[in-house]
Amino acid sequence: MDPYETNVMFFMTKNINIIDITSVGALKILNRLITRRRNRDEIRLKRRLLTREYLLRLNRNLCDGCGLCAENCPREAINWNPPIVIDGCLTRKPAIDFDADSCIFCGVCATICPLDALSMEIDAEKIATIVKNKAFPVLSKEIKITKEKCKPGCEFICQQECPTGAIKCIYEKSGKETDTIDVQIDESLCIYCKRCEWSCPLRCFIGEEAFLRKSRI
Repeated sequence: MDPYETNVMFFMTKNINIIDITSVGALKILNRLITRRRNRDEIRLKRRLLTREYLLRLNRNLCDGCGLCAENCPREAINWNPPIVIDGCLTRKPAIDFDADSCIFCGVCATICPLDALSMEIDAEKIATIVKNKAFPVLSKEIKITKEKCKPGCEFICQQECPTGAIKCIYEKSGKETDTIDVQIDESLCIYCKRCEWSCPLRCFIGEEAFLRKSRI
């Protein structure tokens, strides 16, 4: 079953007592409320503290399952479900989900999402914690292309699927045959959404694991 096609609504709520020792040695018992809400269009993860409320939201209609957030989550709080391809046809696109117990609401995922599918709010203000603390991550990324495997019979799906037009397939026709000469990626346009990787039926694209080269998280 495609997790993006489910029409299930469920709630998971936990009450956790946290003991905070202040500088004067007094104890404060904070009641932390974690709520997870999921439906066809979005997943919401909310944490309420005594003085602050955090909301992490995933727009499932915008997310293409690239997995950047899962690769770079410092607490491994995001689960990535890989795509299922049968006989060269995509039967289920990749998807992500949250682990409510592990998320610390750092905002890394919302900051690096190339399609703006993830958003972070603090007290109803749309801002990521790392942006507020000026700890901006720099993403190292690379996509490798095996051009020898590329065949024109796929009708250049990678070029059609690329949301920014970063992929250019250069080909020529000799009679009824079409030969692929080259496949190029414009790095200035590539947002590393990995749509080319999971849409290519011949697996010509391989996205290297992206990682944060600079962050104070």
